Amino acid sequence: VILKYIKKIKINIFTQSGIFYTINLSKVFNNVKNKYISIFSNDLNTLISSNGLKFELENKNLPEFNSGTLNYAIKNKVTINSNDSILLFVSNEKYKDS
Repeated sequence: VILKYIKKIKINIFTQSGIFYTINLSKVFNNVKNKYISIFSNDLNTLISSNGLKFELENKNLPEFNSGTLNYAIKNKVTINSNDSILLFVSNEKYKDS
């Protein structure tokens, strides 16, 4: 439902496992090193770039709704840019290298 109306709302949703953010064009996240990060978009025309993630995006679209999931921050500061509104989740849980 959020993605359907994402261009009309700006909201942060706090859950027990993390926070969902609506992002319109750009957002910087601090103190996120090793936290799981998932990006969601349901529009193939939305191009997304990232800096600070294990699997970086550089002007890429997400071909499937879940194509941007299961990533994590390798830097303390993560920057996300897009040409349209997207949804991003930052987990409270940190990645544990096995």
